[in-house]
Amino acid sequence: MLACMAFIGMPAGASAEWFGDLYGGMVVSGLANSTFIQHVPQEQTVPTKNRSAASPTFGVRAGYWFAKPYSEKGESTLGHFLGMAADISYFAQKTDRSRFDLVPISVLLMVRIPLLKSDEFPAGRLQPYAGVGPSLMFANSSIDSPGQGINGVSNFEAAIALDVRAGIAWQAHKVFKIFAEYRLTNANLIDRSYICTNPQGCGHRTNTESTLTDETRTMLLAHHVLVGFRF
Repeated sequence: MLACMAFIGMPAGASAEWFGDLYGGMVVSGLANSTFIQHVPQEQTVPTKNRSAASPTFGVRAGYWFAKPYSEKGESTLGHFLGMAADISYFAQKTDRSRFDLVPISVLLMVRIPLLKSDEFPAGRLQPYAGVGPSLMFANSSIDSPGQGINGVSNFEAAIALDVRAGIAWQAHKVFKIFAEYRLTNANLIDRSYICTNPQGCGHRTNTESTLTDETRTMLLAHHVLVGFRF
């Protein structure tokens, strides 16, 4: 969240080129592998491997390139290759025994290559681009128990995730582009359960006067295919 605030507060020069994206698509494949670790009443570990089914996704993004393709004097500027963006989206990862509803908020370092330049399209009519950065991913998780005596998971949490993009944009009109994009997301979620060991009660000090009974560690990996409009 601090990274998002830093992005919003970051000054962009007068020569910056701003953009906004609307996109949608599908999570075409992914993994949702969970490891159940039980400590009480006895130690046991149960790993599970699950592939997630295809599901829809959508999001919005806003950002800027550090410079326009040409200065006012018509000279080429190097800053137009680099930019930054803030992105928020929604998608779900579903398996036979689990569901994860996910809202990542990402800050991306962007790079583009303007191709097919002309007087009408000085930024290039064709623009391959890529982006990478961290996400603050909010996850609502529901995981069935893998066996008798092991707790399932029903939890809401936030985790730091990785967000990687690669795409190509086409200037279909002077005021907008259309683009196709590949996205990779990766996150690790941890859910822990405790029992109170203080005879007088634990109150809000659960982690200092309690015993860890079990924990579930989940690795999420998803491949997305997206299409959208850039303004």
